Amino acid sequence: MKNENKEKNRKQQTESKKMKDDQARKMIKKEKVKRNMAINLERDNDRVDKDRSIDIRMISMNRKHVHYLLWLKNVYLAIFLFLIFSWQQAMAISFQAGAFYGQRQIVEVEIKNVYGQGSIYFPYLAFVFKGLIIGAGYEGGYSKNGLIGLFKEKTNLKITGYEIFTGYEFKLKVLSPYLRVGYGYYAYKQTIESEYLSDFKVDEKKGAPLAAVGLKIFPLKNIFLAAEIKYVPLKVKPLDRQVDLSGFRYLAGAGFSF
Repeated sequence: MKNENKEKNRKQQTESKKMKDDQARKMIKKEKVKRNMAINLERDNDRVDKDRSIDIRMISMNRKHVHYLLWLKNVYLAIFLFLIFSWQQAMAISFQAGAFYGQRQIVEVEIKNVYGQGSIYFPYLAFVFKGLIIGAGYEGGYSKNGLIGLFKEKTNLKITGYEIFTGYEFKLKVLSPYLRVGYGYYAYKQTIESEYLSDFKVDEKKGAPLAAVGLKIFPLKNIFLAAEIKYVPLKVKPLDRQVDLSGFRYLAGAGFSF
């Protein structure tokens, strides 16, 4: 009997131990499952966060891209409008080339008595934009011989100059009255053929303002005839005495506009 009881108790203990082991294994398995679920959930959350961050970055990049495209579109539109405006303004600019010929006066009586009045020419080039004139030209041609002093020695006076000017032209169908002001830089040379004054020579330069009024007549669309009165107050002092080379220019000419 005792042996049977011992055997029975041993079996009960063994079964109890198995049950405890099974329960422990089940608990461990449940813990592993829970741990795995927590790890998977954490991974899923990390993946979701990463996907969300990627989506946010993509949205931000898309917005930046859209803003960049809009900015680029506005830049292209501005450049296109600027080119159209520049072309229209360029089409409004006309170029004029012409030449005048006429007489110039000299105010100084002594100079006028020796050399007299003289002929000059004045070729020029100008840009005209909505009536505004900007141009430059060259005045040449005045070179006069004379006799000077008690011994009536031969002498020569030559005056040339470069001019820049601006002004305004009034377009009245075929007529275009205009006025202009500017600045000239003139060279004047005087020589005397004398055995007593072999070293005498005046070769100087002097700047002076200028003003002119004139009238253009367009018999054809791109060809004009013109008349002009110009005044230059040029006073020089090559030696000890001031000399007045000022004077009016009475000019007529022609040119073309393109």
